Amino acid sequence: MISFAQTRGVHVEKLLGEIGLSRSMLDEYDHRISESVRCRAWVDAAEQSQDPVFGLHVAAHAPVGAYDVLDYALYFSETLQEALDHITRFHRVLCDAWAFTFEVHGGSARVRRVERTPPCEAESNFALLTLRARELTGVALTAREVRFSHAAPSDTRRHEELFRCPVLFERATTELIFSATDLTLPLRTANAGVNRILDRYMTQALERLPNNESFVERVRVAVARTLRSAAPTLERTARELHASPRTVQRKLGEHGTSHTEVVDSVRREIAERLVAEKRMSITEIAFLLGFSDLSGFRRMYKRWTGMSPARARSSK
Repeated sequence: MISFAQTRGVHVEKLLGEIGLSRSMLDEYDHRISESVRCRAWVDAAEQSQDPVFGLHVAAHAPVGAYDVLDYALYFSETLQEALDHITRFHRVLCDAWAFTFEVHGGSARVRRVERTPPCEAESNFALLTLRARELTGVALTAREVRFSHAAPSDTRRHEELFRCPVLFERATTELIFSATDLTLPLRTANAGVNRILDRYMTQALERLPNNESFVERVRVAVARTLRSAAPTLERTARELHASPRTVQRKLGEHGTSHTEVVDSVRREIAERLVAEKRMSITEIAFLLGFSDLSGFRRMYKRWTGMSPARARSSK
């Protein structure tokens, strides 16, 4: 990212100095940069570059190897699914916030971002996955849909050109959705021997890192668990995490989100999934998610998705 910012005229040494970093620190492989500092670097670089699609350009600028050992783990994987598995298993070798969930359901494969990061970084992340998938498979892969939790920029044409599919904004989750059949695509650069060596190396690297499970993901799990029996208030979430409400709010703030936003995101994610599955009635879903009446759930669902749950279900 810093390399690309420099090509856009950003004074990167000054930028790094203002957030307590230097070029030499970036070259220290075992040096860990805090998430708040890393996110500020992205925001400041994007602003100073005056590039409205900074994140997309960073992804296009990054050759194979730019993301070190994790990049090569993708490069030498046997199939697209194995490449995605490498990211979900070994993301912490490079970055705590590169946490993903990866699931296959009903013919769709979903790569979902766990952490909420600056819009330019989130866009860069999925652009990189898309471009790497096309390059390594030799197939002009297109996702079914790309979703971002942040607001849409004033001009989304470049997003549509890169992803070549519907790009949606202000969604509950940041996720890349594509056909499950794409998972079996072989990679042209596969090398099982090198792959085993990289797996062993990254496993050892992870063992050396301190245990630092995503705090946002821990809160999401606590909220989902609480929803089964009660309203997911900040106080209840704090009790689940054996922390004070103030600590929970402070830590979430450090990750660029809040308890209210997490609850809204979890509720919406569960609602969209259950409506699509058609195994529960709309009334049952509303009750499960803690709504006191069906009309309240309908209003919230329409605010989330732009349509009523009944209409969404009939369109699936």
